[in-house]
Amino acid sequence: GHPGAFANGRAVTRRREPGDDDDRGDAAPVGDAHGAADRLKRLQPTEGVVEAPDDPHKLARTYVAERYAHPDHPRLVYYNEDFHEYRDGCYRRMPDGDADVELTAAIKREFDRLYFEDLEAYRRAMVAHQIAMKDGGDWEGSKPVPPKVRKVKTGVFNDTRRALRSVVGVPHTYQQPCWLTPSPDAPPPRAVLPAKNALVDLSSVAIGADGTIDLHAIKVIDPTPAFFSPITLHYPFDPDAPDPTRWLTFLEEVFPGDGESQRELQKWFGYLITMDTKQQKMLYLIGRSRSGKGTVVRVLTDLVGQLNCASPALMDLAEPFGLSNLPGKTLMTITDARISKDDKELARLQERLLKISGEDLSQINRKNKPIIEMKLLTRIVIASNEVPAFRDPSGAFKERMRPLRFQVSFAGKEDPDLFGKLRAEMGGILNWAIKGQALLVADGGFLVPRSARGLVRSLQEAATPLHVFLYDCCMTDKDATVTKDDLFLVYQWWCLRTANRVTPIQTFGKELPIANPEIKPVRLRPRERTGAVDPFEPAGTGQRGETRQQAWKGIKFRPDVLEQAREAQRRKEERFQPRDWSSR
Repeated sequence: GHPGAFANGRAVTRRREPGDDDDRGDAAPVGDAHGAADRLKRLQPTEGVVEAPDDPHKLARTYVAERYAHPDHPRLVYYNEDFHEYRDGCYRRMPDGDADVELTAAIKREFDRLYFEDLEAYRRAMVAHQIAMKDGGDWEGSKPVPPKVRKVKTGVFNDTRRALRSVVGVPHTYQQPCWLTPSPDAPPPRAVLPAKNALVDLSSVAIGADGTIDLHAIKVIDPTPAFFSPITLHYPFDPDAPDPTRWLTFLEEVFPGDGESQRELQKWFGYLITMDTKQQKMLYLIGRSRSGKGTVVRVLTDLVGQLNCASPALMDLAEPFGLSNLPGKTLMTITDARISKDDKELARLQERLLKISGEDLSQINRKNKPIIEMKLLTRIVIASNEVPAFRDPSGAFKERMRPLRFQVSFAGKEDPDLFGKLRAEMGGILNWAIKGQALLVADGGFLVPRSARGLVRSLQEAATPLHVFLYDCCMTDKDATVTKDDLFLVYQWWCLRTANRVTPIQTFGKELPIANPEIKPVRLRPRERTGAVDPFEPAGTGQRGETRQQAWKGIKFRPDVLEQAREAQRRKEERFQPRDWSSR
């Protein structure tokens, strides 16, 4: 364990300075002085187990003790069908080739050591044998046998690799981030910010009565392989870092007089530097070209760390292997938000985005490897010049989006050195983001600033035009009915007026009950169409032989809407009516 990480409920006072080395996890031990001996002892076979010198499990344990021993936890784990090595403060997936080369070399070293050990024993035996021969012993019967050189054959390598999996395996039920050697004093894993020089306990961040945050009161822990994290930030935590004045000036330039948008962006930065996914939201940066969106994305990517980010084109996510690069990535930035017109590809894309942002299990299809199913830690940021045209009859996609509007264009006034100036303030920007995480906790979630509220309707119109159609042309009434033909006629008329693409009638019929579950399909009998009676029947009921018209119950038209749609249809038919040339 690592009980030494805290003392009387407080963090260890020793803090790494920004210039300290942090190479390959050689941080100061978090555990007690006997941790290394205890862990190496647990790597040895239990009492009574007999093993050959070249037993695969013995070779695997020797490799781990030689290459990856650490007082808190071995710096190598096997997780989700891959080996992960602890280096630079986090666990990185090892390419298969690198893992195989290292293991082969380790087996060869051990076989060489065994050979020289056997050779030394052979030499001693030969000396004893020669002495015995002088005393009249049997030369042939007692002559020692020279040792043989062991070869690293394919079978030996494969057996050792399988044994290594069992020695350092972490169950797939473990969800990163987590503690591999839990301690009752350890902070919740999702509240830990793995900075370059320390594990920052964000659960200890508190806003004072005066609205300020004391960064020096935040608890920190030395980096340790006992914390199973796929990422570490690119920059160290330094509570004394100066305020990022150029960054704050940039935000005022991008959002002039808009404190709400600046606050929301600060909350988003605080959320995205962590591995927390419980907000289940996506950030959408929408605005004109050269309005600062790209700079925000670049600063965010640099702060989180390029190795911790993915940046695919939007439609790449719909490809069979589109998610293969996302395990271990906590941030996905999409600056190419062009959407395919292929309905199947678009549906697959939306399903994957909703699963990722909704903390659902995603199937990760990897080339030449088994498919794995896991919850991704990836949060999504999309930057675009225009509102995306997703199709979302349920409205779930709109609810996941949190837009920020960029209204000021800097075209012709760009500062080519701006990113370099901002990068020099990353220590202060990290502290600014940590304060944003505290604001997120205080607010209870993300809000939509007033400057971006118009985008919410635009998102709804683009993603859920059916909702807008129902609002513009219809009213709910549990006792009312309209025929399916009339409703689709009005829908076509509305699409023509609003420049929306007309959905096929079959798709329209499927999406309508999703958009409003109160609307039900029914069939009207002939006498009901005349208005003599008003009862209805669910679809599929009624007497045999009756001709019943399909209809929707629970909805009615707004005044004059149906008449306007019929008039537009009549004019259209007159315009395209074939001429009678027989009179000429």
